[in-house]
Amino acid sequence: MKVLLLIFAAAWGASEAIQCTPGICAAVSCVSALNCNGRVENNGGFCGCCPVCITQLAEKESCLQTAFIGIPNNAECGPGLTCDKSSFTCVKTQAKREDDFPSCADARKVFLDQKQNGGILLGAEEPKCDSDGTYSAVQCIGSQCHCTSAGGKNLGYPVNRGLTQGMDCKCARDQDTYAKTGLIGKLFYCGPNGNYRNYQCVGSVCWCKDSNGKQVGQSINIGLLSTLHCAA
Repeated sequence: MKVLLLIFAAAWGASEAIQCTPGICAAVSCVSALNCNGRVENNGGFCGCCPVCITQLAEKESCLQTAFIGIPNNAECGPGLTCDKSSFTCVKTQAKREDDFPSCADARKVFLDQKQNGGILLGAEEPKCDSDGTYSAVQCIGSQCHCTSAGGKNLGYPVNRGLTQGMDCKCARDQDTYAKTGLIGKLFYCGPNGNYRNYQCVGSVCWCKDSNGKQVGQSINIGLLSTLHCAA
């Protein structure tokens, strides 16, 4: 227990020490993520300045580090796995129908009742609800946030907690709603945070798009994607 408390103290100290001031990226030297044995998250490194390689953890591997706030996260449970908040190991994701989820209002009430009685599990977080009692689009656990359907289903698109500003998950939600219709053929160009992205890539070429989906400006190689700055 003492070791765990020391780890949390270190995590809190790190979060207090990190100050992402305007222009800080000019002084940051990025390490190449081209040979990443995992998933590359653009702008996922220190203060969002650099791409970062996210290691994909295997089943039964420890995912304790993913629960810490304020420490850049460089690992996550791999596809089909989720971090169990009691053992902090990667376990197989149990598929759930959206109807199986409690309403956000009910889930929030259970959380607050447990909190009042001192029964909150380590890493648990109060659900964020919209005014109509459904789940807000962005939900967070530890250092990671993701898109969520109105019914509470995790839609993916994980990002570091510090990079959620402007995250609305509209593309992720629209894609999920369309998938439920059983129709096929419509393509959704979602950004890494679940928002509609303002650029498109085909093969190794990327370009900015306007609100009508037409190309704006010159195209670039996908390897230079982090240098492509498109209008919001």
